[in-house]
Amino acid sequence: VKTIALRVTDQYGETDIDSEVISVNQPPTASLDWTPSNPTVNPGELSTEVTFDASESDDPDYFDDSLEYDWDVTTYTGEQPEGDKDTVGMAPGTWDVTLTVSDGLTSDTIQKTIQVEEQQAPNADAGGPYTVEEGSSVGLDASGSSDPDGSIEDTQWSVTSGPGSVSGGAYEAPD
Repeated sequence: VKTIALRVTDQYGETDIDSEVISVNQPPTASLDWTPSNPTVNPGELSTEVTFDASESDDPDYFDDSLEYDWDVTTYTGEQPEGDKDTVGMAPGTWDVTLTVSDGLTSDTIQKTIQVEEQQAPNADAGGPYTVEEGSSVGLDASGSSDPDGSIEDTQWSVTSGPGSVSGGAYEAPD
């Protein structure tokens, strides 16, 4: 903030002074983040919701100016985010996200790249083949199962053909 003064003098030597404040606008600072931080599209779905957040963008001036947000998600064919925080659907891929924040006089631009992954389904491996005598049981082994982008949280066995039952990870053959 600067102060200027004006002094005027007329032909009779009379003077008057007036002063004004000059405010020097400082540019805003753009801030860009998103949640979830590692977005993933579930199997069978075309997109996942991503919330873009520019609410940490800052204008250091104490003026009563509000920030304007201009989003550009390169190569993304859907709607652009609006305002300082918005949720949009994102397809799998690598996307450049550009945010320009303006206070009406000056602006700041930030660009980041977001990677939207496509979740891979787990691979079930029932082990085997298994051999069991009538009236006996055999332990079943799912340890060959895997999840390429996570971990196996649960296994469930069932008999899909013929007699018998599964209980506690073992197949029980009827008599």
